[in-house]
Amino acid sequence: MEELLEITDLALVSYRLPDTGEIVPLLQIVPSKSNEERLLLVPPELVSVLASVVHRIRGEDGRVPLAARYDRTSE
Repeated sequence: MEELLEITDLALVSYRLPDTGEIVPLLQIVPSKSNEERLLLVPPELVSVLASVVHRIRGEDGRVPLAARYDRTSE
């Protein structure tokens, strides 16, 4: 759960396969308890949804605003 909360708009990266030249989308998960960075192959449908969300919230200056996190379980 901690890793999911730390995903940012910069976590989506493209990788070109050396054999075929095909570009595949990857989701970069920053290190946490395991202390290892991971890259997950992402289906095109999820990439489309994430890109739509980022496009909708991006400000006129091109920045994605910070969002406050609220955790109901910590009350």
